[in-house]
Amino acid sequence: MSMWYIAEALTEDPGGRNTSHVYPWLPVSAVMSMVIFLLLASWAWPARPGQSLPWVLNPTGFVDHWGMHVLLCIVHNALKEASDCIATRLCRWLSGGRSFEEGSDMKGKKLEVLEGIDIYFLCINYVVEYFTLHHVVYTFMTCGMQQRLSALTILNGPLAYVLLVAVNDGLYYAFHHTAHRRALYPQMHKQHHRNFVPWRGIADATNLHPFEQIAGITVFVTSLKLVSTVFGMHEAAGACFFFSWALMNIANHLTFDSQFHLPVPFPSYPQDHQMHHRFPKCNFSKLSSLFDRLFGTFQPYRPLGGNGMLPKKLNRPYWVPSVASVGTLAVALPSFAVALEALQAGGDFVFADLCKLSGPGAVLALAVISCAAARSGREESDEAKEEQTSQASHED
Repeated sequence: MSMWYIAEALTEDPGGRNTSHVYPWLPVSAVMSMVIFLLLASWAWPARPGQSLPWVLNPTGFVDHWGMHVLLCIVHNALKEASDCIATRLCRWLSGGRSFEEGSDMKGKKLEVLEGIDIYFLCINYVVEYFTLHHVVYTFMTCGMQQRLSALTILNGPLAYVLLVAVNDGLYYAFHHTAHRRALYPQMHKQHHRNFVPWRGIADATNLHPFEQIAGITVFVTSLKLVSTVFGMHEAAGACFFFSWALMNIANHLTFDSQFHLPVPFPSYPQDHQMHHRFPKCNFSKLSSLFDRLFGTFQPYRPLGGNGMLPKKLNRPYWVPSVASVGTLAVALPSFAVALEALQAGGDFVFADLCKLSGPGAVLALAVISCAAARSGREESDEAKEEQTSQASHED
């Protein structure tokens, strides 16, 4: 299949134009990456004595049969498509149907139909993602996260979540910025930028080189291990981060003006990643805009064409997350903590341990109030400016 795409890429039509727009090195490097990965995997030891599959393919030691891997891979991809539908509907509802495609000149820029090379990479990455997900589960099992409700604190709960986002964004910024270097970009990252206007959600997010897929999961796993080892983290915070990270990755590749973002300072929005696809030298981070603003690579959204739609105006300072996002974390984190305790304790669940939610709950409630105050203060200042403007116009 790889060789077929190379031959297609080298075939020109009578007019001298390449009809497939396939970069010959990309499918070859994808196959080489997989061959190297499998060779390294074949030398790795199994997770448990007597197992047949190496640790790289079965780090948890739970799945040591290829038939079970095939079945779980199918289930994983079905759940992935279901989450894509849920996230798409959520973003459509949050945006009220507003899309950045309205009024924009996207002729020749939007990848309307996935071509063979895109399906080729999607098929590879769906399998790669399935196996890397086993390593995410393994990291949750082995990196020393607290699991009991009695161990939940302000530090290993809400603060650990914010720190997770910051560490992940910092590591990913460094990798993503490097992937855009002139020597590396055509060999790997150019595949992801074939679509100038991502709009399919998961399909456009997964349309990349398998090495990048592995690198993204490596950044995620490294963030979990660093924060858990150095700072300490409750598994509920890790679970909240995993789901918000996954949903944000989908929202970033939709054109809805949903203002979907994470409950962290300097949040990033889908329009920021839309700008990155249109102008690749800006907005390298995906979860927050902190590092882009710090290193001068942040660019606000501007539409394609003169009549393109602008994002909804924020009713708060740009560095403050919304009340809804912080409120969602305030509900999700205690819910995950209680669910984990119920699984661990079973019938020995101690309701007195629910008092441990008071500290993290108070911090999150204070964060919600602070975000609401920042919003109301911004609205009052905007109203004052409007009154001054109207008074000045009346005087004139």
